Amino acid sequence: MPGSGGGKRQELTVTRASRIAAVAYAVIDVVEEVYEEEVDLLGIGVSSKALEEPRGPIWDVRVSYPGRRGLLGERRLDAMGVVVRVSSDPEEMLDYNMADIYRAVALAPLRLDGHRIKKAALETTMTGVEFMFIYTDTGHLAVLEGEEYRVRIPFVKAVAAYHTHPEGSCGLSGKDIESGVDLLSEGGIAEAAATPSCAAVLYRLGFITEDDYIELKRAARKPYGKPPRLEAARLELVSY
Repeated sequence: MPGSGGGKRQELTVTRASRIAAVAYAVIDVVEEVYEEEVDLLGIGVSSKALEEPRGPIWDVRVSYPGRRGLLGERRLDAMGVVVRVSSDPEEMLDYNMADIYRAVALAPLRLDGHRIKKAALETTMTGVEFMFIYTDTGHLAVLEGEEYRVRIPFVKAVAAYHTHPEGSCGLSGKDIESGVDLLSEGGIAEAAATPSCAAVLYRLGFITEDDYIELKRAARKPYGKPPRLEAARLELVSY
């Protein structure tokens, strides 16, 4: 992590996780933009290219949106100079569904950048200084150094935001849940806290409901109380 002028370390880079998360998020963003309530959002089929690194300036991903055929939309990923085009054939049988894509975005940092997150979490365990890993819709990964047991999310479009906790603190604090509610409500997919061995990941499957919002706000007031009853969101503990 190169040093910055204020002494705090920060890094803007592109990783395999940031590329794949951005491609998958582009598909989610397009499908959510055209979504109609009578459609089973999570059941929409998606081709495997939604979870692959793009090759070439145009990356075509197919979905099976009911009643829609042809181009649904496209998104440009500036970090890679790639345009993701999402097209629909409602009759095509595809490898994944949208539920798979949401979860893949949420867990891509652990699966593909786990060594980076683990290294930072080890430093947090030793020094108390937390780090933030922000995955953006452009395909970038921003790594920011915070303060002792605190790191703040800057105002950026975050697809997923992971921050480090010391070993033994695999869970989300009340403030973590609060920031997670804001991120998910603004279109982001996941908020997570990671120790060197485990991560607590809050992510959405589809659109956050009013009941989810209320439950998460309640959980933020009592983060170690009764687990929230969620409809379109999940809180998952993952070893990595």
